[in-house]
Amino acid sequence: MKSIFYLLRVNHWSKNFFILAVPFFHGEIFNFIKLVNLWSSFFLFCLISSIIYIFNDIIDRNDDKTNLKIKYRPLATGDIEFQNVIIILSILILGTIIIILTGNVSLSTLYLIFLYVGINFLYTIYLKKVIFLEILLVSSGFVIRLFVGSFATNIDPSSWIIICTWLLSLFMIIGKRVSEMNSGYSRKVLKHYNYSHLVNSLKVIYILIVLTYIFYSIDTIIMKKFGTYILFTIPFVVFGMYYYLELLINIKVKLEPTILIFKNKILFCTGILWLLVFMLVIYIK
Repeated sequence: MKSIFYLLRVNHWSKNFFILAVPFFHGEIFNFIKLVNLWSSFFLFCLISSIIYIFNDIIDRNDDKTNLKIKYRPLATGDIEFQNVIIILSILILGTIIIILTGNVSLSTLYLIFLYVGINFLYTIYLKKVIFLEILLVSSGFVIRLFVGSFATNIDPSSWIIICTWLLSLFMIIGKRVSEMNSGYSRKVLKHYNYSHLVNSLKVIYILIVLTYIFYSIDTIIMKKFGTYILFTIPFVVFGMYYYLELLINIKVKLEPTILIFKNKILFCTGILWLLVFMLVIYIK
C-alpha cells in the first residue's frame, strides 16, 4: 500500500489546495452549493496529477534506477510490477471520466485540464530539460489550479491573487531547485543553473510576494469587504517566507517546500496561525 501511495504521489495532492484559493479569499469557502463543484474539481485534479506522475515514472524508470535520490520509486525498484501500474493507471483514468460525467465539471474547467495535461506531457517528454522554461511550466500549473477553482465557483479572482499565486509558485519551485542542489539531487537540468542566481531570484521574488500581498490587503474593495483587520495577516506572510529563506540559504535545508512546511514546527505553526487569523477576519469578523 505504501508503494501505491508513493506511485500516486498522494503527498503532492496538497498542491491542489490552490483550487480552493479563489473562494477562500473571497469568503465563499463555506458556500455549500459552490463547494460541491469545487470539491469535484479538487478530486479530479488529484486523479489527473497522479496520472501525470505515473506517466513520468514510466518514461523515466530506467534513469531513476541510477539516481541515488529517486531510485526507490516503485517502478524503478520493481516494488510494483509494470502490468499492475497499468491497472492502477486505468482505474485512475476511469475515475477521472466518472467525475467529469457526474461531477458537474464545466467546459471551461475541461479546457484548463486539457491545457494542464498537454503542458505536463511536453514537460515530461522534453521541456523539463530546458533551463528556466521548466520552472515557468511547473508554475503555470498552480495558476491553472487557481482558475479551475474560479470556474468551479463562478468567482473571478482578483489581479492581486493571480499575481501572488504565480509569484508564490515560482518561489516554491525555485526553492525546490535550491533544496535539490543542497541535497546533491541529480536532476539533469540542475547542472545548468547557477546556485547564487537562484538564491538571488528567491530574494527578489520574496520581496515581490510581500508587496503583492500588502497591495491585496489594502485594496479598496478588500478593505471595504473585510475591514482593516486583514492587515493583521501580513506579519505571518513576511515572517514565514523569510524564515523559509533562512532555512534554505543559511542552513541549506534539503527538503522541498511542500514537505518542509509540515516537517518544520515553526513554519507549520506560522502557516496555521495565518490561516486562523485570516479565517477570523473573513468569516467571523
